[in-house]
Amino acid sequence: MNTEFWKMRTLQDGGFSFERKTIFTSQVLIKSNTDMVARSESRFLGNTMNRKAKKNAMLKEESKEEEEEVEEEEEEEAEEKEKEKEEQKKKKEEEEDGKKKKKRKKK
Repeated sequence: MNTEFWKMRTLQDGGFSFERKTIFTSQVLIKSNTDMVARSESRFLGNTMNRKAKKNAMLKEESKEEEEEVEEEEEEEAEEKEKEKEEQKKKKEEEEDGKKKKKRKKK
């Protein structure tokens, strides 16, 4: 229904037509209510989208942190392996030196 028509008729009658006035006011109220509902829905959608975006950002940050932790652990393991290899080399060298010294003493 066209609200402009009802506005004009109500103004022409000087607002005396009770039925038209009530219909017009009810239409205006319905329109304002639907506008309010639409605004609240858009706010709700905006809020949910913001929440989803924040949640996704947090998940990405957590996954990055987990990846960094895994990389750090791998680096630490690699360093430990290198240290073990160096220690084994030193032990072998010490054993060889000890054998050489024993041979020298025997001579």
